[in-house]
Formats: sequence, structure tokens, C-alpha cells
Amino acid sequence: MKVDVGIVTAAGVLQARLPFQRLIDTDGREKPALRILAEEVFSAGIKTLYVVIGQGLSAECQEAVGRDFANRIVFVEQQGTPGYSAAVLQAAELAGPQPFLHLVGDHLSISSLPNRRCAQQVVECARAENCAVSAVQATREGLLPYYGAVGGQRVPGTQLVEIECVFEKPTPTQAEQRLQVSGVRSGQYLCFFGMHVLLPSVVTLLKELLVADPANSPQFSQVLHQLAQRERYLAMEVQGTRHDLGIRYGTWITQLALGLAGVDREDVLSHLVEQLASSALLAGPVAARRSHSGE
Repeated sequence: MKVDVGIVTAAGVLQARLPFQRLIDTDGREKPALRILAEEVFSAGIKTLYVVIGQGLSAECQEAVGRDFANRIVFVEQQGTPGYSAAVLQAAELAGPQPFLHLVGDHLSISSLPNRRCAQQVVECARAENCAVSAVQATREGLLPYYGAVGGQRVPGTQLVEIECVFEKPTPTQAEQRLQVSGVRSGQYLCFFGMHVLLPSVVTLLKELLVADPANSPQFSQVLHQLAQRERYLAMEVQGTRHDLGIRYGTWITQLALGLAGVDREDVLSHLVEQLASSALLAGPVAARRSHSGE
């Protein structure tokens, strides 16, 4: 299987500005999040990247990724039906009927493997297994309201799961009943990483669901659930971590993770220890005042 095309979706109302957030990457350089995403995609051998963005943001996005990627990135301003699924469909139709690597624009990933980024791991798995693959990460139950999650059967001796069902933001009851997977710690479930390799069959499914209800764009998790009912579809526990820029303190947490994984690790650790020590010293007098006042 060849995977030459990448698609990043960054057109949602709540995520439209996140790709412009500037962070210090693991190499010590300050970059917009969109630039970090582009480097992740191209590290996996992708030749052309389609980025779905909000209307009127093409020039700003081009500036964010830099001139050296100018001939490899196509910015697609979302038109017509709004929504995540419609954005994927619009870019996939432009790319043509071929497998594609898909990343969401508000997640950054950090690999725990030397010289093999997360996107590269997923693409290599899809090529080897010749099927659609979604990256997943074991996630504690309290975070289920933020992610789609999968259930299925573990492929013995591997980090792969044959997906049987997909739930978008499942309740704890749904997760306990449908999403438990062998080898995953109790109280944790396999949630999407924001990274997939998908086949043209996904585009067919998207079109079918949009025709069935043209007024509403289907949830992407609904599309992936249908995919699991039709063909072999795997989840892969990637060796790395995902970081969601869109959640509370998301940018700060992501920056801390990048710093601790990068060339500035010692400096970041030093500053972090100083801050923790300062916070502990401040907490002592505050606690004493509260105790004295009877709070």
C-alpha cells in the first residue's frame, strides 16, 4: 500500500486559531503548531499535504508553515456543509482515490521511539497490514468525554486491536460494556490519538451518510464504526503520547511535554523544580493563615 497523501483538518470554529499557537518544539526552535504538524506528516514519507482551513486563512497558514513547504502543501478553505466529516471528504476528493494519512489540527504528538515519529509508525503499520489503521492511546475513564474510543479483539502478541465498534465520547457505562480490550489497564480505554491512515472506502462511506442526511454532516466516529463493520480495520497503540491543544491548559501542557522531550529538557526541569519549590513555600503561609482564621 502506498500512502503518499496527508490530510489535516483545522477548520472547526473552536480549532481555527490553534494551528497558529507558537510553541518551542523538541529541537529547541519556536514554531507554529501547524508547522510542527506538517513536519510530523512529511516525516512519514508523505509527498503532498492537504490542510482544510477556515475561509480567508490561506495566507496566514502559508506564513505559519514556511516557504520550504510551499510546493508540498495545498490549503483548502472549507466550503458548503460544515463539520469535521465534511472537511475530510472535501480534501479527500481533491486528493483522489488513494489511501491517506489524516491528522487533526488541534493535536500534537511526541514519539517515545528514537528517529520514528508517531505518524511514521502508523503509516508503516498500515503498509504492513494493508488496511486502515487508527492510532490509539490508553486513556483514563475521566477523559472519555473528550475523545472517540474503540473496542475490539487484541491481535495476540501485538499492539494491534481488530476494531469491532467505535463510540464518540462514550459514557463510563458504554465503555465498561463495549470497549474493554485485553491488555489495557482497568479503568482505561483505547481512545483516538488524532491520527489515522484511511482508505478510499472511507470516502465512499462519507458520501453515503451525507446522501442519507444531506442537512447534517455525520460524526466521523460514526463513519469509522461503519468501516469496522465492512472491512478489516485496526487500532494501533502508538509508542508516544498525544497532546490536545484545545482542552483547558492544553497549550501549556503540550509545551511542557515538548520541553521535557526535547533538547532543552535540563533547563525545563530546572525551571519546573524552581516553580514547584516556590509554590510549596507559598502554600505554607497560605495554609497557616487559613488555619488561624478557622477556614
